[in-house]
Amino acid sequence: MRVQYTLPGLQPRQLNQPEIEATPASFKSRVRRLSQALPRGWKHLLHLDVTPTGLEFIGPPPSADDMEMLDAETRRRRWRELLDRQTRLYEERGASEEESEEHQMARRMHSLLLNYQMLED
Repeated sequence: MRVQYTLPGLQPRQLNQPEIEATPASFKSRVRRLSQALPRGWKHLLHLDVTPTGLEFIGPPPSADDMEMLDAETRRRRWRELLDRQTRLYEERGASEEESEEHQMARRMHSLLLNYQMLED
């Protein structure tokens, strides 16, 4: 990946050396030349009026067509189905004294989720 360390609007550039005139310039022409060289405003001075370029300013890629966007009702139904399936599995297996600590923690979490589900109703 290439990193750009300079801002595109603030690239170093060669200054044009004013040509040395054979005859000295009048004061009016010097002031006119200096006023043309000065930036017109603070945005121009900071190069904020320049449209940014580069890969860092490209927007995010479009989302995939097959990506499904679920609403709250669909998510809630899926969680309920998941808890119901797990409840049936626990009922079929039954409680045994020889369960590992991980299984006991999973059962406690399952019962906590069921309590939350009942409170939601």
